[in-house]
Amino acid sequence: MTLGEQIQSLRKTAGLSQEELGDKLGVARQSVSKWESDTTVPELDKLIAMSRLFGVSMGALLNLEEPEDSTEELTQRELTAVEEIAKRLAPPAQPAPPKRRGSRMAAGAAAAAVVIAGLLLVGRISRMQTQLDQLQGRVAGINSDISGQISSLAGQVRSILEEQDQPLARSDYQIIEMDLAGGTVTFQLSATPKEYHEGMTAVFSAAGTEFKTVSVPGEEEGGHTFSARLTCPLKDGISLSVGFNDGQTTLTQLLGQEWSLESDTQVEVVGHLNWSASGGPDGPRRLTALSLRASYVSPPGYKDVSGYQNVTITEATFRLWKGDSLIWSAPWEDVDKSQLASVEMEIPADGITLEDGEKLLLSLLYTDSGGRTQEVELNGGDFKDDSAVSQAAPRQNGPYPWEK
Repeated sequence: MTLGEQIQSLRKTAGLSQEELGDKLGVARQSVSKWESDTTVPELDKLIAMSRLFGVSMGALLNLEEPEDSTEELTQRELTAVEEIAKRLAPPAQPAPPKRRGSRMAAGAAAAAVVIAGLLLVGRISRMQTQLDQLQGRVAGINSDISGQISSLAGQVRSILEEQDQPLARSDYQIIEMDLAGGTVTFQLSATPKEYHEGMTAVFSAAGTEFKTVSVPGEEEGGHTFSARLTCPLKDGISLSVGFNDGQTTLTQLLGQEWSLESDTQVEVVGHLNWSASGGPDGPRRLTALSLRASYVSPPGYKDVSGYQNVTITEATFRLWKGDSLIWSAPWEDVDKSQLASVEMEIPADGITLEDGEKLLLSLLYTDSGGRTQEVELNGGDFKDDSAVSQAAPRQNGPYPWEK
């Protein structure tokens, strides 16, 4: 089938007359008639337009491939590239000696065929590159999946080996009681060795950075299980362990760790000082107004013999320090009537002056429902010769004034 016959067949399949096709392509009906009779060859831009209009590939339109090979159709981007290439390759218009019509037709068809074949090759290479990229992506995914499986398997093997190395078949511990006033905590501990030997003994221990290790012997129960009640200081960072002795060797195993037992029972109080002052940098600053604002958040908890209890403030006093000297104090009235309490209070400022380097420090002396009495820093301020009184972090390297 010639190119003209192909155009005629596609036009009729699309239900278009020669005049209608010419209108869509911007040419006269006579041009379409000359194409279909193979009198002339359509220009490259007209071939591209017909490829889009009839929904066929350029290769199929020029009979360079089987029409059903739809996988080789040029994309919109490729067709646009063809147009750009055709414009750049087109020679400038100039007079030329007349040539035979047959030679002109053959040359035009050959040129179009070369361009289209080249672009089809580019399209195939592009698709092959895409397929290669997809294949590499799948390989990378498989490698990642295998690495993950190997890592998971290695973790499982380590866990199994660690479990095999442990001398414990089972263990448990729980908090029995916290004595806030006495500053102690009591644990109930139990442990069963994986391999029991006649005459074996067990020792339970509690260790911490702020106290010496406390140890108690375990009592053997049924099933070769050892248990003990152990009381140690109520501190943060307590490690509990058990050691089994068969008369020759001792195998020690960690039972658990409590990182913040003491901190979890502390009442959290926040406070802030506000002031205004007069005076220049060459002399002392005199405070003209002074006030505080303080609050404490939801109460923490602890466990006594009757169960878990809230820790609240039962009695509290604000104290203001100038250096190491206590210069003012006042009670926090009705602080124990609410779990969430806050207060604002004016502080007499008459006669309070600050020299260069002197500090104010606001503290709270309180007793909680657990029977503990302690004093904590809330806020403070500095006086420097090049500035007014300013907020500071007054926490000192040494002891607080109330600790001296």
